[in-house]
Formats: sequence, structure tokens, C-alpha cells
Amino acid sequence: MAGLLVSVRNAKEAMAALVGGADLIDVKEPLAGSLGAATPKTWQEIGEVVGSKKPLSAALGELHDWDGSLPNTPYRYVKWGLSKLRGITLREKLTPAFHLAEEAGLTPVAVAYADYEKAGCPRPLEVLELAAGMGATVLLIDSFTKDGKGLLDYCDLESLAMLRYRSAGMGIALALAGGIGLANIKTLLPIGPDWFAVRGAACLGLRTGEIQTDLVAELVRHLNPPGSTIED
Repeated sequence: MAGLLVSVRNAKEAMAALVGGADLIDVKEPLAGSLGAATPKTWQEIGEVVGSKKPLSAALGELHDWDGSLPNTPYRYVKWGLSKLRGITLREKLTPAFHLAEEAGLTPVAVAYADYEKAGCPRPLEVLELAAGMGATVLLIDSFTKDGKGLLDYCDLESLAMLRYRSAGMGIALALAGGIGLANIKTLLPIGPDWFAVRGAACLGLRTGEIQTDLVAELVRHLNPPGSTIED
């Protein structure tokens, strides 16, 4: 079964996500974009709340303007958006970023934007192939533009199923994000992603609202029926 990743912006939200049963806690600042980076102080505060209870990941913003900051233990995953980067320039920036993360004991996540034309980055399949060549173990498909549209407005089920098939064959886990709600999860479950990544669906109001424990728990119930298990 798929796991539930919940993106939080502070320690209070992290606790709500934990109590609700999220399988992975992701840290980002929604006011700073699709993969907006939180401050190092926020990373530390959330790290103290989550500890080793669940895996932690951090969004580090867009790679083209990343300042080199990385979270410390207990974080496991980090990721950057690839907007405005293509071809040789993308590889020249992504390769050292991956190396720095790995040297710090972190697992870099490859990110592909479903609305790649708006983001000015490669198609998801190209990102998958690049990531595989760099030894990535996780691919996240997200949306760059947060304007009310979601993943299924940019990618059809057939394309996503093909990405899942290709990523599985490469030994790369797949996470799906981008305005995903409960109805979308039900539609996408047959594809068999490893993770569904949400924020707005677990918030009171829009994605800039506050994470609610009961909304997280409702999503978890649909992903993890009685008798199923999720391994980190």
C-alpha cells in the first residue's frame, strides 16, 4: 500500500501530522513556492518534535537559487525543484547538489514537475532517466504552479502509470504530489505509487492553512485499510 507524506511548515503542524498517522513528515514553506524551503530554525524545531518517530524530509527550494543549506539529523530526504534548468546546465547543478546531500548522510530525491513547460524544466520521463543515471532512489512528481490545478490536469493516468512502471523497473520509488485530494488518491491508487504527498488536502482551507489531525487521519484510513502495513 502507498504511504502518506504530509508537508508541514512548523512544529505544531508536525505534531498534528504525527498524531494523524502520517508515514513521512516533509518540511516546507508553502508561501515560498511549490518546494519552498523553511528556515534552519524551523528544520531544527520540527526535527526535535519528530525525532526518529517517522522519516523526515525537507524541501530546499528551486535548485537554481539554492544557497547550499542542508538540514541535520534526523532528516533523511532532501529535494529541490528543477525549474529554469535543462540539459547540461541541469546536470552541472544537480550532480554536486546530490553529492553534497549524500556526503551529509541524506538521500536526495529527484523532482519532476508535471507542468514542466511552465517550470522551464525537462519532462518527467527525462528527469527519471537522469535520476536513474545518478543513482537516485526516489522520484517525486509535483506541480510547479499552485493555481488550483493539480497533477491530473497536467498528466493523464496512462502517462503516470508508465512512469510508475519505468521507475519500478529502475528500483526507484515514486511519490505523487500536486494538489492531490482524496478523490485524486482514489483515482491514482491503482497505479501503485509508493507515496502520496499532500498539504492542501490535510489543511483547514487552502494549502496555506493549518494541518489538521482529523484530515490527516482520514487520508490515512483510505490508504491503509485494516490489516495493511507501511514500511518506511
